Amino acid sequence: MSVTVVKSKTKTTGSQVEDLESEIAVKVTEYGKLSDERAPLDKQIKAIDKKMKPLRSELQTHVDEHVGDDEELALKSQDYIAAFGTKGNATSVTDAHSVFQMLEAIEAGLAWQIMSYGITELRKYLTPAQFDKVTNTERSKARGIKVTNIGD
Repeated sequence: MSVTVVKSKTKTTGSQVEDLESEIAVKVTEYGKLSDERAPLDKQIKAIDKKMKPLRSELQTHVDEHVGDDEELALKSQDYIAAFGTKGNATSVTDAHSVFQMLEAIEAGLAWQIMSYGITELRKYLTPAQFDKVTNTERSKARGIKVTNIGD
């Protein structure tokens, strides 16, 4: 038995929707109700994230002006401490064709198995020299941030 969860924006035909009169129908109803509850919370979170984004950018700029990429910094206000970590690295594939050939040389079909996965998967199979040949790694602009309420 397959279950199709239908959202209001989804166009369906009669063959796509299965009427259920069972335990699974109860679960579909429960899931739907929870989704309805979650929708306004998601909107609130998006609104808060939109307000936080420029603040985070300003804080990050301040940190970048005062410490190097591999240094951490904590900023303290009356109520909170914001701890900024080091900058990360961003790696991207520059030569997908060569990656494919290298993976296929290791094992037939391997490229098809992992090509939809991330950079971490490539590191598992390619030698460091091969990896460096087909990727580009740059410092990312982002730093991790952890804000702690001093009162907690």
